[in-house]
Amino acid sequence: SFNGDRDNIIRFGKDCATIKAEVEKGNNLFEYRFVAQKENEDVRIERRCPQGPLPIVSLGLGEDNFFNGGPSARRRFLDNAISLLKEKHKKNTIEYQKIVKQKNDLLKRGKTEETLLWSFNKQLVERAASIIKERLKYLSEVEEGVALVYKRLSGGRTEGVSLRYASKTNTDNIAESLLSQLEERKRLEEKTGFCVVGSHRDDFTLNINEIDVATLGSRGEKKSACLALKIAQVEDLRKKKIKPLLILDDALSELDIERRQLLLGVICGCEQVFITSTDDLGLSMNGEIRKYELPH
Repeated sequence: SFNGDRDNIIRFGKDCATIKAEVEKGNNLFEYRFVAQKENEDVRIERRCPQGPLPIVSLGLGEDNFFNGGPSARRRFLDNAISLLKEKHKKNTIEYQKIVKQKNDLLKRGKTEETLLWSFNKQLVERAASIIKERLKYLSEVEEGVALVYKRLSGGRTEGVSLRYASKTNTDNIAESLLSQLEERKRLEEKTGFCVVGSHRDDFTLNINEIDVATLGSRGEKKSACLALKIAQVEDLRKKKIKPLLILDDALSELDIERRQLLLGVICGCEQVFITSTDDLGLSMNGEIRKYELPH
């Protein structure tokens, strides 16, 4: 399971674990390999991806309720989804995180070096503006798909599903707004020792009839909201000629039979789906299905 920690990847009493996968792309067959080896107290992971990382959309127990917690999981979903489409966005987010860390280190010293701080702020604004623009664009592109999937998951009983980006930054003039905020909160940043302006402070909401699911949604609504986002992500990738794998790791365990069947009806158009569960899901669907049972 991708939800476990690294220590549990390797079977007890063994030194390594290997996963191999044959991936068909066009008329070519490629072997992907994943090797985990023990090194002292840690587990080192090596990946062999001859054609680059596989486009994978995953949903597992724990991450299927990112509307329960804070905004970091929702930001991570957005950035991961965009990174599957645009390698530049992935690079931007990695560089941005480094800049924020370096700026925090500088602020914590207590004696701010103005020239260095200006340099960090300049880089931060450049990358944060790009990240926010891409997030806004992505939410706009998938909003209709999320609404349609959510409606199907609710048996047609839901109307008015919308996505909204939540930020203190004026999205009509992002760079200028960020610069203004940095100037306004300079003293606060120096006092706290933390960078409080930028895309790492943003969030997004999924609203049902103008009600924010994360704040006032029921447990079932939050679960369905997560599923709708992930499935809409898969459908968006397919529209853009990218064929992702969909992995649902024990993500159906808390759904009743009716919702499970509705979900299968939604995902049956996907090229390949892996579903794991600790019990018999009691499902039926058209198409080729292979069932595997692993011993305890």
